[in-house]
Amino acid sequence: MCKQFLFLGVGGMGMAPLAFYVRQMGHTVYGFDDGLSADLERLFEVQKIIICERFPGKIDGVIFSSAIAIHHPWLNAAKEKGIPVIRRGDFLAKFCQKKKVIAISGSHGKTTTTAMLIDHLPGCDYILGGFFQCKSKPPSFYREGSPYLICEVDESDRTIESFRPHITAALNLEDDHLMAYGSPEHLDRAFKKLFSQTQKAIIIPENDRRLNAIAQELAAPPGFIHRAPPPKNDDGGQCEENIAVVEKILDILAEEKDCPPIAANVSYTPIFRRNQYLGRVDCDDRAVEIWADYAHHPTEIENYIGRFQKIHPNGKILLVFQPHRYSRTQQYARDFAEIFAARDALLLPVYPADEIFSADGTTQAILKYLPQTTQAKFIESLENFSLRAFFPAGDFPDIALFIGAGDIFQRAQRWITAQRIAQLRAHLARRSIAFRENFPLKGHNTLQIAATAPLWVEPQSEDELRELIRQLRAAEIPYRPIGHGANLLLDEWEGVFISLRKMPVSWDIDRGTLTASANIPLATFVKRLAALGIRGYEALAGIPGTLGGALYMNAGAQGQSIFDHLRSIKFLDISGEIGAMAKDGIQFGYRCGFRGGIILGAQFSLDRRESAAILLEEIGAQIQRRKNKQPSQPNAGSIFKNPENHFAGALIEQTGLKGAAIGGAQIAECHANFIVNGRKTATAQDVKRLLHLARQSVFEERGIFLEREILLASDDFLPII
Repeated sequence: MCKQFLFLGVGGMGMAPLAFYVRQMGHTVYGFDDGLSADLERLFEVQKIIICERFPGKIDGVIFSSAIAIHHPWLNAAKEKGIPVIRRGDFLAKFCQKKKVIAISGSHGKTTTTAMLIDHLPGCDYILGGFFQCKSKPPSFYREGSPYLICEVDESDRTIESFRPHITAALNLEDDHLMAYGSPEHLDRAFKKLFSQTQKAIIIPENDRRLNAIAQELAAPPGFIHRAPPPKNDDGGQCEENIAVVEKILDILAEEKDCPPIAANVSYTPIFRRNQYLGRVDCDDRAVEIWADYAHHPTEIENYIGRFQKIHPNGKILLVFQPHRYSRTQQYARDFAEIFAARDALLLPVYPADEIFSADGTTQAILKYLPQTTQAKFIESLENFSLRAFFPAGDFPDIALFIGAGDIFQRAQRWITAQRIAQLRAHLARRSIAFRENFPLKGHNTLQIAATAPLWVEPQSEDELRELIRQLRAAEIPYRPIGHGANLLLDEWEGVFISLRKMPVSWDIDRGTLTASANIPLATFVKRLAALGIRGYEALAGIPGTLGGALYMNAGAQGQSIFDHLRSIKFLDISGEIGAMAKDGIQFGYRCGFRGGIILGAQFSLDRRESAAILLEEIGAQIQRRKNKQPSQPNAGSIFKNPENHFAGALIEQTGLKGAAIGGAQIAECHANFIVNGRKTATAQDVKRLLHLARQSVFEERGIFLEREILLASDDFLPII
């Protein structure tokens, strides 16, 4: 039976994969999080998980993460309504009671070991405590009828005691999360209870004294406790201790009749934020490799640094560390100081997570244990950090490791992009390609959202554009072509915007075929054809944007589409090569056109003739109809696609949301599928929240999930629009 659940803190690394798993089982999932990343928001859209702006009207339970305060107003609302409220770990333990759970526990390495096991057992259900770097591989997977579930069991909030696994693997145990347990003894008791409730087997490292001491207290039958051997030689590759645990689990499962096939000699799928290569930054003649890792405990950090030192024994390493939580920083301040004392290091302010400020747990607690001769330095932000300033003598590092469990990964990505853009500016200046720094975009999007482009580039020829794309690709800098900025929301995104407005404009008719450049305004395109007596394009009148944007979106109205008379598209691919594709080679559909690169131009058939006067009159009438039905205030066109047999605007109107506002954004009074920026003060977040509210309201009342039509700057590839 399908149930409806609300996930509070749905953006957490433990919450999101569980929400995906529950959704895959066929249940309705609502989610709330005040800090969702754009990438995660897109994944939720694909899974049809509804992001909430108000407490849902009907749900069967609220699942909340440990990052949510116990007195959160939505938890209080649920309790007042008599709705069950349950912590994430307790919910998972109860939800998977009918499965043979293979539980991966311990202080460090759970996600890595879980991912390795998932790769060996492709027939098992799984819930990872993170994300794979491969975007096509989901963080969780449900198969109807599968008896096994691989998952992480997290001890951070004491829910570890709720599980009754089939097999438990404990990788290690250290005094972490003592704020939740109060003492090391209580933490040990929690693991002992987990072990005692395990059904088939326990696996622990042979050389972990603490876990072995706990295991010895059990009245375990012979063969119940298995010990994984210590690593013979950690060569800096995948941790051998993790492999040893995985091999023990596979040996036990191989004896079971219902065990799915075990894959041998697998290539492990890399995990997001676990030893992840982010690229390189060039400093003079040295390329500095940038890596990131989730390590936030002294043991994890020491091990991570050690692996790099073994791979690059003579390499110079810079460490950039963001402490995670005040309580952990206070507890391990001296240990952190010992790690960074004799190393090139930058220490950032503490990422507090859900904790209240504590003066004893700030980064200063680490600094006070550092000697005066230390090379480690404290910086407030990476925003203005320069390798050249930190290493004035030019002895740049070979590797920079960004370490921490907070938002340092995103900070590192922004910092890398900023360094690369600075290098790109110098190249563009040498080639005399026009660009502007910190360019205001409010006048370059029809919603008139205030945003800034770190770099705005205006190539004036195809050769300049090709050179630009090749440089962007070589430097691994994200970019977005932009035309009039119609059907576009400028949300959080860092990169280069490319404007084709200074590229040559072409318009050529030969033997019944029109060849036109993509940077022609669509309004001009339609009127010129009408003036020539060409029928078939008049319904496009009044649609804003450029011809390129129309081709990317497959713009249309009243049964007509820009693709109706299309012959071919000329484009620039991601390698900077110019190509062409015939219409029959393009996969297009409703509001989905050409997505294979930057559209440079197109060819159209001109086979239907009509009186120019009649067509111009029809165009005028079409424009007037749009003016009568659609808002005049700044907007980005239709927010949602029309569902089959429905109109999105009518569905939203039926929820009573016409005129509803969040911040400076408002659902239009005249057409509910438009969000307007009437006072020109709306932020991208205002628009997103209003979008979520409309989608939630329609789903609650009609059970229809509205698909977004408006594009986000943070989408994977943005067209010229």
